[in-house]
Amino acid sequence: MANHAFLYSQHIPDADTVDRDLREFVSTKFPMLVVERADDYHYWYINHPKMPYDGIQMWYQDRGDEFHFSKVAWDSHAEYPDEPEPNINPNDDVLEFRHGHGGRLWWWLECEVRMFLAHKYQCNAYDEGIGEYEEKHEHFESLNDYLKTIMVGHPNFERMVALEQAMIKECADSGMIPDDVLPILGFELSKVPTIEVVLREEEKS
Repeated sequence: MANHAFLYSQHIPDADTVDRDLREFVSTKFPMLVVERADDYHYWYINHPKMPYDGIQMWYQDRGDEFHFSKVAWDSHAEYPDEPEPNINPNDDVLEFRHGHGGRLWWWLECEVRMFLAHKYQCNAYDEGIGEYEEKHEHFESLNDYLKTIMVGHPNFERMVALEQAMIKECADSGMIPDDVLPILGFELSKVPTIEVVLREEEKS
């Protein structure tokens, strides 16, 4: 089960405009991805036809709908307290995202889409795992930039980045990451050690 994130604002336009803006952004920044929309459900699915896992799932609820917030089952850890529900105004429109199971690559791709929409529509943000937060209006040029940013402050920064890169390499070597996705990784797979090597180096230190 994956937790969800929410963007909410009175500046979110109608679903057709969101669809146009979303497609323009994805086609420009990630042309290898495909945007699918279910008109009757205000639902979008962004994926790559040759990549496994969930892709990016997004729902739209306008202010004409009665918004019901219900927590998705979340295996909470000590660092993820049981946060209160988001402070969504009755006049707010809502964009809801489901964090998929595709690991850091898909989480970064979702992050890019979410930051773009949050900035464009002046949204507040809420995540079931961390509560209310500020969606930073910045973009990462590559997966590698994203990894290095989220790992800042970790006591084993270099090891954690190396381990994430090694897991991506394993996915690519097994054919789970198509060739047209490799340029956005931001590092050369041929220079990345295997997971076993990274863990072995950790044991030595």
